[in-house]
Amino acid sequence: MPKTLLLADDSVTIQKVVGIVFATEDYRITAVENGEDALRKARESRPDIDRSRLAFYGLSMGANYGALVGAVEGRFRTLVLVSGGMSEGRPPEVSTLNFAPRVRVPVLMENGRHDFNFPLEESQRPLFRLFGTPEADKKHVLFESGHVPPFPDVVRETLDWLDRYLGPVTTGPPGS
Repeated sequence: MPKTLLLADDSVTIQKVVGIVFATEDYRITAVENGEDALRKARESRPDIDRSRLAFYGLSMGANYGALVGAVEGRFRTLVLVSGGMSEGRPPEVSTLNFAPRVRVPVLMENGRHDFNFPLEESQRPLFRLFGTPEADKKHVLFESGHVPPFPDVVRETLDWLDRYLGPVTTGPPGS
């Protein structure tokens, strides 16, 4: 029986790339265009999901929007931001600079030390410092890589973080 992967991305190109990547695996891709649709689809297809244990996971541009999401969306208990950083040129009403200090949930940032899109000193570290999250609940992990860190390392760090802040994964109905 195939596993289901719920993908929230408004880019048809990204949806197709994810489909190609998982074409030889035992996955069925369900694509939606935004986070609200993803939460609705998850509730419909998986009523057993504990909605009090949700995390936001963003990669690259998705990570870049993590500060905005974390500041205004109260359903996420933690943020995992991979390959993101500060971006310039956004209007103040959507600037990371104005949203990051309002983030109070735990934040895990995972980046490549040699990222050309979000350089360490000019982009990654300034964003990390701006988060309003208590220092004890923020972690910035650097990998010896470029823009996208090695997947196995990201998975290991992410799962450890989610276990810490959401609790370990359980099977069966919530509360069992």
